[in-house]
Amino acid sequence: MSAVVERTQPIAGERTGEPPFGRGPEWPLAALIVLYPLWWALGLSVLIFQIIALPMLVYLVRRRASISTPPGFGFWLAFLVWAALSMVMISYSPPGTIDESSAQRLVV
Repeated sequence: MSAVVERTQPIAGERTGEPPFGRGPEWPLAALIVLYPLWWALGLSVLIFQIIALPMLVYLVRRRASISTPPGFGFWLAFLVWAALSMVMISYSPPGTIDESSAQRLVV
């Protein structure tokens, strides 16, 4: 009696022909984490998050699926818009207060 066994997963060290980070949506995150020492050495440790976000955005747009958000996300988004709009008033000095430069107010 003989049995035929099919392997579905590769043996450790065996080449599978796939790129090192895979082809799925997880590759930008894997590239960010695994290659972070390289990004740091190249001086991109701060910018790499924005650079890696671009392929993620492309994947989301191509997928065309609905994006689910947690409850209360609208309130948080409204707060972010309010905070961004309030930056317009940073250079305004109300009457009866000490005049300061905008740079001093940013610290506060």
